[in-house]
Order: sequence, then C-alpha cells, then structure tokens
Amino acid sequence: MKRKLLSVALVLFIVLAVVACAGFNKNSFRGLGTMAIGYDVAMKSAGDLHAKGLISDEGKAEIIKHGESYAKGHNAAVQAFQDYLNAPEADKQTSQGKARVAMQASLGLYSELLSILTKYGVYGEPVEPWF
Repeated sequence: MKRKLLSVALVLFIVLAVVACAGFNKNSFRGLGTMAIGYDVAMKSAGDLHAKGLISDEGKAEIIKHGESYAKGHNAAVQAFQDYLNAPEADKQTSQGKARVAMQASLGLYSELLSILTKYGVYGEPVEPWF
C-alpha cells in the first residue's frame, strides 16, 4: 500500500511539474527526465524478476507492451518539447501548447505502465545487490 501511495505521489509530482506555468522549461525537462529514469530502473528490475522466474512470460509481454507504448509517448513528448524550444518567438505559444499535450499524454502512458508494474510487483528496486 505504501508503495502504491509513493507511485501516486510521484505521478502527481510529475503532473504538477509538467503543467506548471512558471518555469515551464525547467519543470518540463525535470519531469521528462524523472519519468525516463523511473522507466529505465523499473524495466531493468522487471527483467531481473523475469530472469529469476518471479514474473511469467505473459507478465513480461504485458510489461513490454506498456513499456514500448510509454517509450513512444515519451519520445514524442521530448520531440514536442525540443520543437517548442527551437520555435521562433511568434510560434512559442502554439508550440508550448503542443508540448503540454504531448507531455500529458506521456504522463498518462507512464501512469498505465506504473499500474502494470505494480500489478507484477515491480517497484524499481534492484533485485541483485548493487554493491
């Protein structure tokens, strides 16, 4: 229960970071980076758990499906953010709106991925000792 609460808190933090008006560039960069790191750690942890037989092949397939979906959404959000950063001043408002939409879509996919990972007991903790 505590881990689900932590996952929900992380998602809410990212939502606030992405949609905040002040510091849009900084918050967007941090939000996208945080989700990318969380994705990377969780997928590696899921791989370790599958290798140890703690996640079934069906579970692996479901995690990969949602992981790939999130990765595509994340890449689209990063591209939209880069387009916003490189947009001429006259187009900044429109580009920022497109970036916000792409980031919110990415966040929705990230939330779905977190749900699937939680379903299979993947919390991003290293399975093998890291030291």
